[in-house]
Amino acid sequence: MNDSMTSIPSRRHDLDALRGIAMLLGIFLHAAIAYSPDAGRGWPIQDSQSSDVVSMFIAMVHGFRMPLFFLLSGFFTMMLFRRRGASKLIEHRVLRIAIPFVIGMCTIIPAMWIVAGYIQAHPSPKAAVFDETDLLTPVVQDDLAAVEKALLEGADVNQRSEQGDSPFLVAAFLGRDEIAKVLLDHDADPELGNHKGEQPIDVMRAPWGTTEYVAGLLKIEVDREDVESGREEIAAMMGVTLFESPADQSADGGMSAANWSGLMFLLFEFPATGHLWFLWFLCFLVAGFVIVMTVTPHSLKSRWNASALASSPHCLLWLIPLTMLTQWFMRHEGFGPATSVGLLPLPSVLAYYALFFGFGAIYFVADDREGRLGHGWKISLPLSLTVLLAVGWMLKSQTSGGGLFASVLVQSAYAWIVSFGMMGMFRNVFAHPSRTLRYLSDSSYWLYLAHLPLVMYLQYWVRDWQVAWSVKFAVVSAISCVVLLLSYQVFVRYTPIGWLLNGKRKTTVSNANEPNANDAPGSEVVAAQLVR
Repeated sequence: MNDSMTSIPSRRHDLDALRGIAMLLGIFLHAAIAYSPDAGRGWPIQDSQSSDVVSMFIAMVHGFRMPLFFLLSGFFTMMLFRRRGASKLIEHRVLRIAIPFVIGMCTIIPAMWIVAGYIQAHPSPKAAVFDETDLLTPVVQDDLAAVEKALLEGADVNQRSEQGDSPFLVAAFLGRDEIAKVLLDHDADPELGNHKGEQPIDVMRAPWGTTEYVAGLLKIEVDREDVESGREEIAAMMGVTLFESPADQSADGGMSAANWSGLMFLLFEFPATGHLWFLWFLCFLVAGFVIVMTVTPHSLKSRWNASALASSPHCLLWLIPLTMLTQWFMRHEGFGPATSVGLLPLPSVLAYYALFFGFGAIYFVADDREGRLGHGWKISLPLSLTVLLAVGWMLKSQTSGGGLFASVLVQSAYAWIVSFGMMGMFRNVFAHPSRTLRYLSDSSYWLYLAHLPLVMYLQYWVRDWQVAWSVKFAVVSAISCVVLLLSYQVFVRYTPIGWLLNGKRKTTVSNANEPNANDAPGSEVVAAQLVR
């Protein structure tokens, strides 16, 4: 073994700190969602207090946090593969990722659904005040008078939601025939589709199960007979036939095409995995990694010039275009990548994160001991968090043409540059051990798994307090962190749960800083002796 090999530290303290801080940011991010003006749909709580500052904070964190986690996961996956081989890598990832995922799906996810259901069953008497020109909310709430008032106030009859849904498309889906007529009278586009390419005629053919589920997400009650008759009326207004032939209509009033659409919804969009989608994605990515590394000829792998590909900022020249391609197909309105919480990952989202995972693996091989990748963090990080974020925020609603191109360019650049900048900063600032940050890193996996039901309930608990949103946010964040850290210390750290998540802890002084292979997703452990 040469001297350079022995100089590799037994533990990357900078990555300890980076993982721990990034995990805390996730708790703060979810704690903030209820106070964003954009929280209304897809989150069980919309607080009466909100601020655009919250939306900007969420965008800032979301734009880089999960890409960074996947980058670190790829790095440590390659590390483990080089040290132990494919079979031990698979065994380790099954133990640290697959089993916690399955257990979490049986415990934490149902707990989250229970909390969300309880919150939805207890609506606030102090409903949030919406913009008078907002059309989507009164359409969802079946408030014809509010729709007419909004149109008189100058509301855009073809305004789009974050998913690209227009007021008419929503009215068609829910069978709001009276509202649909008013919208058509004000020149609503009856063929305007959403970002998934669905037009009003398509959503009117959705099976009842899908309709009922979406209505639950929107926190409204729907009657099957009213919805189906309303859809028939709207189809007649549009001059189209909802059921083109008897063979197209299924026994429950749907259509074969709609049933196929419902199956796709169930597989790719039904939020079955919740926040555990990260672990589910890692299962796919690790499996793909093992296949690639196994079938790739050794002669080809030996010709990899990992240093040229990954240890210089010039790697952005190939990373950003590839990332733009995947993000383009997401058609996601908003800043940052889309998420995929279905039973199967959305291909575009999986491909997006596969780029970060794969780069992390290559970066490990590059052995960037000099820290060239994040060397310019003092300039790149502030500029990204200000200029790039501001530009991306202005472009986030662009969904086509040159505007969409500019939007995905800025967002892709932001994700990579901030990730590299964070790695560079932490390498310089947190290169030495810290007991506090080490503890935070060790607890981060548990915090990630357990935090969401608690955060949701606390948001509900403070929802009707007559105080500023910032006070509520601070209370939710502080209590969440304290409770989660206490639960980790008492119920996890030295228990079988902790052994499952992080491996058995070593308590002897001589072994305190030795690697224990506890590289849970995004782990910080780096071996002193690596097979290169």
